[in-house]
Order: sequence, then C-alpha cells, then structure tokens
Amino acid sequence: MFLAMLLLLLPFVLQPLPCSFSEAAASSFSKEIATDREALLEFKASLSQQSAALVSWNTTSDFCQWPGVTCSLRHKGRVSALNLSSAGLVGTISPSIGNLTFLKYLNLSYNVLHGEIPSTIGNLWRLQYLNFRANSLHGGILDGLRNCPGLIYIMLDQNYLTGGIPSWLGGYPNRVALLLSKNNLTGTIPPSLENLSSLKALYVNTNQLEVIAFGVDQNDLHGTLPPNWGNNQPNLVFVYLGVNHFTGTVPASLANATMIHTLDLGDNNFTGRMPPAIGTLCPGILTFDANKIEASGTGGWEFIMPLMNCSRLRVLSFRFNMLAGALPGSVANLSTHLQVFYTGFNQINGMIPPGIGNLVGLKKLQLSHNHLIGVLPSTIGLLKNLQALWVDGNQLSGIIPPATGNLTQLQLLTFDSNNFEGPLPGTIRNLQQLSSANLSNNAFTGPFPKEFFNLSSLSYILDLSDNNFNGPLPPEVASLTKLAYLNISRNNLSGSLPDTLSNFQSLLELHLDGNSFSGSLPTSISEMRGLVVLNLTKNLLSGTIPQEFGRMKGLQELYLAHNNLSGQIPGTFQNMDALYQLDISFNHLSGQVPVHGVFANSTRFVFVGNDGLCGGTTELHLPACPVQSGKHSNMKIQLQVLLTMF
Repeated sequence: MFLAMLLLLLPFVLQPLPCSFSEAAASSFSKEIATDREALLEFKASLSQQSAALVSWNTTSDFCQWPGVTCSLRHKGRVSALNLSSAGLVGTISPSIGNLTFLKYLNLSYNVLHGEIPSTIGNLWRLQYLNFRANSLHGGILDGLRNCPGLIYIMLDQNYLTGGIPSWLGGYPNRVALLLSKNNLTGTIPPSLENLSSLKALYVNTNQLEVIAFGVDQNDLHGTLPPNWGNNQPNLVFVYLGVNHFTGTVPASLANATMIHTLDLGDNNFTGRMPPAIGTLCPGILTFDANKIEASGTGGWEFIMPLMNCSRLRVLSFRFNMLAGALPGSVANLSTHLQVFYTGFNQINGMIPPGIGNLVGLKKLQLSHNHLIGVLPSTIGLLKNLQALWVDGNQLSGIIPPATGNLTQLQLLTFDSNNFEGPLPGTIRNLQQLSSANLSNNAFTGPFPKEFFNLSSLSYILDLSDNNFNGPLPPEVASLTKLAYLNISRNNLSGSLPDTLSNFQSLLELHLDGNSFSGSLPTSISEMRGLVVLNLTKNLLSGTIPQEFGRMKGLQELYLAHNNLSGQIPGTFQNMDALYQLDISFNHLSGQVPVHGVFANSTRFVFVGNDGLCGGTTELHLPACPVQSGKHSNMKIQLQVLLTMF
C-alpha cells in the first residue's frame, strides 16, 4: 500500500518551488522571530514528557547536530528538515515550530501529540512535506496551510481531526499525497479535488516511484462523488473511500483513471449498478462491500467481463450488497492469480459455476448467505491453495464431494445451514491444516465421523450440531485435545458418555444437548478444568450429579435440564464462584437447595420441574424443607461441609 511505502520515505531536501512570498518579505519576517535554536528549545519545552531522543537538545551543543535536525547547506544555521517520527514525543506542538521558516520537511508522525495543529505552521511557506499521522491531534485541517503553496505531501491520517475537507486543498495541482484517513471529518468531498492531477517523484530506497493516493476512509463524510472525478486523475493509483456515508452511484469516470491499483469503496451507501467500465481498470484490489450496489438476471454483472483479462487482480470483494441473479459463468475466467473472492450476503441464485475450479490461486472463497442451489461442484477440489471456504447459509444439497479432501491447505471450512446430506467423505482426514469446521444445520447421516480424529490441527471449532448423526460418541473424540469448542447437539447420538472427555483440557464449550445419551454423568467431566459452558440438556441421563463437578471453578454455564437425574444438588456447587447460569429443571432432584455461595443470588438459576426440591432463597418460591431430627440433621450438614472441602 502507498501508506506503507510512505513510512519508508527517508528525510530528503526537496527543491524549493516558486512561492508567493518575496525573499525580501521573508527576510523582514525572520528579523522579528527567534532563532531556530530557540524555536527548537521551545518546542522541546512544550512537551509534557521529555523524550530520550531529545536529551542532547541543549544550549551547549550545535543544534544542527541534534538528533532529528537537518540544517540547510545553502543557508547556514537554518533548519531545513525536522524528523522526529516515532521519537516518543508526548504533549502539544509548540507554536514556535512556525519560526523555522526555512523548513521544507516536517515529520512528527507516530508520537502521542495532542491538541490542535498550531496556526503558525502557516508561516512555513517553504514547506513541502508535512507528516503528522498517527497522533492524537484535534481540531480542523489548518486553514493556514494554504499559505504553503509548495506543500505536496500532506499526511494527517490517524488522528481526531474534525470539520470538513477545505476546498483549497485542490488548488495546488502539484500535490502528490493527501492522506486524511481515520479521523472524524464530516461533510462532502469538494469538487476542487478533481484538480489534483500532477505527480512528483518520491525517492524510496533510491528508487523513483511515481504514485498518488487519495485516502479519506474511516471518517464521517457524506454526499456524492464528483461525476467527472476520474477524468482528471490519470495517475491515481490508490483510492480509499471506505467506511463513510457516500451516496449516489459510483462515477463511471473512475474508469478513466487507468493507473488505479486499489479501489476501496466499501462500507458506504452507494446505489445503482457498478459501471461496467470499472472492470477495465484491471485493479489489483477491487472492493465495494457493504453498499447497495444492484445486479439482477438482466444486468449489473457486466463489470465482471473486463476483469477476465486482468492478470494482476488479487482481491475481488462485493459482500453485503443487493446483487441478485446467477453468478456469471465468466467468473471462471478470472485471473488464476486471484487470491480472495468474496460474494457473501447478497441475493445471488442459481448454481455455483463448475468453472470456479479454474481459480487455482484462490486462498479465500466466500459464497455465504445467498440463494445458491444445486451441489457443491467436485471441481472445488482443484483449489489446492485454498485456506478458507465459506458456503454457509445457502440451499446447497447433495453430498460433500470426496475431492474436498484435496484441499490440503484448508484451515477454515464453513458449510452450515444448507441441505447437504449423506455421510461425510472419508477424504476429510486429509485436511491436516484444518483448525475450524462448521457443518451444522444440514442433513448429514451416519455414525459420528471418525475422520476428524486424525486432524490434530483442529484447535478452534468443530460444530456438527443439527444433523442426523447416530450411534455412540466414540471415546476417540477426546483425541482432539487442542479443540476449544465442540458442538454435536441435536443429533441422534446415544449410549453413555465416554470417560475420555477428561482429555479435553483446552475445551471451553461442550454442547451435547438434544441427543439420547443415557447412563450416569461421568465424574471425569470435572477434570476439564478450562470448561466455561457445559450443555447436556434434553438427554436420557440418570443417576446423581457428581459432587466432583464443583471442582470446575471456571464453569460459568451449566445446563442439565430435561434428563432423569435424581438425588440432591451437590453442596460443592456453592463454591463454583464463576457460575452464573444453572438450569437443572425437569429432572427428579430432591432435597434442600443450597443458599450460600453462588446460590445466594440465584436469579439466573432454574429449578422448576423437580417436585422434591425445597428451601433455597425466597426468589425461587420453593416450599420450605421439612424439619429433620437434630442428630440426623447435624450429620447431614457435617457431611456436606466435609464434601465441600474436596
């Protein structure tokens, strides 16, 4: 990106440009101000926290030798460049900076400077490079900068500037870089910016680059883009307009700015169709996510056709728009160097073009939340560089093609909320880089897929919920020791829960609800010390709740409702300090509900449907417990206290 390249820019002495000030006027003005040494010392004194970079700035040394200071060779004793980027400066910018009237290069980027930009900056009529990016500056864009006609690099991005973009910024056609991103600017883009049509040379690592960037992303700008904007920008390379409130259509004239490499129009309110000629730009990156761009079966997809001849296209993303109709088959002829293709959250219908397999350079493919039908084409297996694949939220059906196992670089697999069916292919065992898999809400059948047990890389999510898997939960499931989230709820699984669950030492959430698991609760579950959520609701579990469950000190949510559990609520639960959600309703529990520890505030604890329970806090509205004989009552209390100690 152009912004990154600017960070590599070394301080250099630029040739002065013609100015509106006469030398005589400048000389007269300089007699009335302090010397450059005094101006620098005042700048240092204005900082609220002294920087190590300025330790040698004192009255006993030659200020032309101070760190960050460069003096002019032509005008002895006059500062021509001040570069204190990333110098740990904290405080405000002293107005004395305006006394350095021979300054051409000023770089205070990446510090912790706050307050407003001093108006005296407007005195620096020789200034050609100004970089205040990545500070905490407030106020508006300094109007006095219009007095610096030679200023061709203006970098004010990543601050807290407010107000509008002044029209005078477009009055100097020699301007190369205007970076205003990530501020709080409001208003519209002035039409005068169409005049920024010239280039100057940037010297980066001794190589001359001719580039120009326009970045106003992440502000609060609104209005429409000038319709002829692209006509006067023949050398525009980087355009960042994202995260604003621009409206209207995307100007077709942008297609005339034939040097554009990056065009980011995302997160605005652009409407209408994308101009077909935009594809002729052959950009490296084209994104217009989160707008209201339209397409249908009768038109709107024409911008894709010119992109077929674009070998440098790397990113094409148009998520969250109003694109309908079938995905053009011509996408199969996009560049084999395309790495990111995002089409999600539109209204695209029809089938996935089988030619999608031609895009062998793809690393990320998202087709999520459209109206796609048909099968997942087996040609998907040709995308051997794919790292992430999303096809969730469609109406895809049929089996998962065995060729999916060819995606050996795949890390993220998201197939949920479709109509896929049948058993999973055994080739899934080949996905040795897979870290997350979501196949929930489909119609998969067969026993629990053991192919996942070979994937030691699974470290985030395995979600197989809302399918038709049947049979027991194999003990080998606990071989996925790195897994953080396991959800196999609402299937047809049965049998007892394996004791091996204790091997899940990294697991944060375990969801086994909505199956037909039977037998007792394994005490080994209590050894899952990292568990935060445990859901065993709506099974056929019986027996008592193990006292050992109280050892899970980090457990926040425990759901055991709608089973056949009996006995008492373990007294050890009182010591589960993190527990804030407990649902043990509709079982056969009996005895006294504890009132101490976490039970003292049990507003989010649910006990209904257990007719044998009594006591507890008054908010539970349970019947009082019957009075027991003193001897037996004391023995029972002593036993509960003893158990809470272990």
